[in-house]
Amino acid sequence: MNDSTSAHRAGLFRHIKIAFVETPVAQCTLRLGDGEHLRMGGSVLQCLNLIPGTGDNSRLINNDRPDGHFFLRLGLSSLAQSFPHEVIVTRKIQHFSQAYRVLTEARTRNNPIIVNPSVLACNFAKLEEDCTRIEKAGADWLHLDIMDGHFVDNISFGPPIVETISRFATRPLDTHLMISRPDHYYKRFTPFVHNVTMHVETEVDIAGTLRGIRGEGCTAGLAISPPTPFEKVLPFLDQIDLLLVMTVHPGFGGQTFMPETMEKVHRARQLREARNLKFHIEVDGGINQATAQTAREAGANVFVAGTSIFHAIDPAKTMAELRGAETTGDDIDTQRRERQTK
Repeated sequence: MNDSTSAHRAGLFRHIKIAFVETPVAQCTLRLGDGEHLRMGGSVLQCLNLIPGTGDNSRLINNDRPDGHFFLRLGLSSLAQSFPHEVIVTRKIQHFSQAYRVLTEARTRNNPIIVNPSVLACNFAKLEEDCTRIEKAGADWLHLDIMDGHFVDNISFGPPIVETISRFATRPLDTHLMISRPDHYYKRFTPFVHNVTMHVETEVDIAGTLRGIRGEGCTAGLAISPPTPFEKVLPFLDQIDLLLVMTVHPGFGGQTFMPETMEKVHRARQLREARNLKFHIEVDGGINQATAQTAREAGANVFVAGTSIFHAIDPAKTMAELRGAETTGDDIDTQRRERQTK
């Protein structure tokens, strides 16, 4: 090991030890190979806004702070192993910060109502213009439906389109993988998005894939289709940041909302409260003002809607209605201006 590398490693170790009190991050750093570039030191921690730190500090075990155990939740060792090149480090800082903000919002605002327009309903000939218009109208997230023609009987778009959207989007990108091999493909999306949701019905290592998604710096979601028993998701509720309850059969838009799926939403809310968990409950399929109210009452807080938003004459009003707000035109204009300044 050369002296320069030793100095870089020692400096990073010192900053981490000071910031985190305990040693899990430092221990991961010590496993790094020879010749790696570790010039960012404590600035990494400052960029992530995680000082004072968390990790194995027993004083923070029962702490509900938004940053509590954040590195542990998202894959601590993956961050350390990704330090060899500054470009990768920069990407990691960016995506850990983005995912951190998503988790912070969920915890500090007690599962706020989030309207999540589905990009699949946009005009793809005017992709940027249409998405920007919806963002300015008040979208909280943008929902990306990825279909492979195998898990569902439809094909949508893939990583190149997602990368394109990430270049102009100003809202978090929520990616729904309706594909047979999420374990194989998720890394092709994680550099560009904030959340990746896989289906519990896939025949892959679900727990391992969820860990992998978090390890890449994204939050992880799990989706369940209408025919699937709710018991399938039970082992994973403490490993996710979002549970997507499909309220139609996945694969096609324009289907009618299935009210019987609300039992899953209700159970998810009950278990989240009983186990003191923090995940979002998202619904997707046939969502309009009336069905959104039904889903809200059952416990959902994230609402995916496509045509009803992108094709609306006044998308700001439509999104306000999905939130359950009884607003006047002046109220909607005020909300639109507030969201544009975020």
